[in-house]
Amino acid sequence: MTARGERIAQRRREARRRTAASAGLLGLIGIGLGTGAAVLTSAAWTDQVWWAGAVETGTADLEGSLDGSTWVDSDDAGAIELVLPGLDDLRPGDTITRTIHLRNTGTLDAELSASATGSGALFDPPAPVTATLSGLPATLAGGASASGTLIVTAPDWSGQQHMGETGSITVTVTGAVP
Repeated sequence: MTARGERIAQRRREARRRTAASAGLLGLIGIGLGTGAAVLTSAAWTDQVWWAGAVETGTADLEGSLDGSTWVDSDDAGAIELVLPGLDDLRPGDTITRTIHLRNTGTLDAELSASATGSGALFDPPAPVTATLSGLPATLAGGASASGTLIVTAPDWSGQQHMGETGSITVTVTGAVP
């Protein structure tokens, strides 16, 4: 190749390098502008809202009373046990009723289940005294109260059966959050 041809080839190579370098530089500038535009666009259309609030669970806490003014709480927030004092002078064929008071000092409704259990010689066969509980609602709302009736019935004993014997009655009411 001649000196002149070599100079032309050299100029063409330099021109191609400048073109490639310019194209690369323009590409980088384009990427930078595109990223900047995306950041600017993102920032222009992004908004954040923050808030805080307290979260607290609800409760169901049962209390019971035999007189409607003296309330008993148990260690178990979902249940209450009331032990009735002696029912004096129970005679054959007698029926005695007592009002049982209940309240839910919690914030959630409680589905109730209740039972009256007798213990002692008066509740032994062959003719035991019976204790039944009625009138309590199936569900007790948080902050509400209700009353039920305990009915104690002595069978019509013949002879001296159960004379002078004793026993006690425990009323248990359990509340479960549905």
